[in-house]
Amino acid sequence: MAILMVLSLIFSSCENDPDKIGIDLQPEADKLNVVYTDTVTVLAHTIRVDSVRTDETSRTMLGSYSDPVFGNSTSSLALQLRLSSTAIELGAAPVLDSMVLSIDYTTVPMGSNTIMRAYGDTTTLQTWNVYEIDQPIYADSIYYSASPLALKTGEIATKTFAPHPTDSIFVAGIKTQARLRIKMDDSFVQKFRDADTANFGSIQKFLEFFKGLYIQPEMMTQGGAILFFNVGSAASGMSLYYKNGTEDSLRYFFPVTTLSARFMKFNHDYQFAAPELQSQLNGDTTLGQQQLFVQAMGGTAVIFELPYIRNLLRDGSLALNQAKLIFTNPVDVSPFSAPNDYILYTVDDAGTYRLLEDQTEGADYFGGSYDRSTDQFFFRITQQLQKILLQDTLAPRFYLGAATGSILPNRVVLNGFDPPQNVENPDRLKLELIFTRLN
Repeated sequence: MAILMVLSLIFSSCENDPDKIGIDLQPEADKLNVVYTDTVTVLAHTIRVDSVRTDETSRTMLGSYSDPVFGNSTSSLALQLRLSSTAIELGAAPVLDSMVLSIDYTTVPMGSNTIMRAYGDTTTLQTWNVYEIDQPIYADSIYYSASPLALKTGEIATKTFAPHPTDSIFVAGIKTQARLRIKMDDSFVQKFRDADTANFGSIQKFLEFFKGLYIQPEMMTQGGAILFFNVGSAASGMSLYYKNGTEDSLRYFFPVTTLSARFMKFNHDYQFAAPELQSQLNGDTTLGQQQLFVQAMGGTAVIFELPYIRNLLRDGSLALNQAKLIFTNPVDVSPFSAPNDYILYTVDDAGTYRLLEDQTEGADYFGGSYDRSTDQFFFRITQQLQKILLQDTLAPRFYLGAATGSILPNRVVLNGFDPPQNVENPDRLKLELIFTRLN
């Protein structure tokens, strides 16, 4: 019978309202030492993400879309092309006709045999402009989504189109997989016509002559989508079509190789975002108690604190059996699906992010994976929280963000500690604790 009483106490939730320290403790007269509570106060608010690293990623995002909750977002690409041979040999009296940039589309596996081909509305027309880069970029350098980039004045190509990321195309009469093709302006081709042949004599000379391309979609204010590309595919690069004194219909290919520098730049405009998000980004942290906003692509993240957690020690020391943070998405709205995975860091008083002690136990234990059947995810922070309770110098402060934020655009709205009453799933942000009193 005693065992049944202990199990009942462990797995039943406290229903009382939290007091000002944020927890309901076991009655003093109760002889059992195991306590459960889920009413610890959690203060949270949304912040902007400074930037994320985006150089040489496994997948490239390009495009722009408008989200009624998160506003307008755009992903652009800086790309370095190289020579496909030691030096360019076009033959006698070459006549340069045109140049076309090509990039293969790709898809994103999302689990359970689900594939994401785009994020947003692909029926909306988008306009993408191409510029020439005016500074060297390097494959062995680190670049972020907010890294500055100098461009030469004026577009060298513009394409307005509705994306078709799954439709095959014909190139020179040959059916190929879905591919974006952008024809360069003749003014850009003229740059190559007028160039001294010494500029093509080595890769060093070529990169001094032509430092790379920047593809910048115009920001959408309605509709739009983020598209996924395999920039490192064998077909991705720029084709120069020409003829010489002996042959017609010739092509020289400037490929994207493993030595090519490339990185994405992300831009978010929250001017037309939901008022609740705008207010938090402008400094109103109280609204985080109702809703929280997490956005990949260097968008937004959440800072939360456990301001009264050390009051657990007011009645003596304890040992944590489990500490589990549970987050809930009140409604998963298509086409803007939630991220599959999340990251959690501790944040010290200097603003430095660090891994949690519990993360070494592996993902199955630590958590962070979105459960689409419940629209929830969790993190176990038992070891980290025990350490915080034992060391007064450790801040009970954490950072929550979207994992794979450099290669996926997903975003999510989460319930706060005191969510709006009109949401479909009112489960609040909570910290479930099971602990044992040691005296």
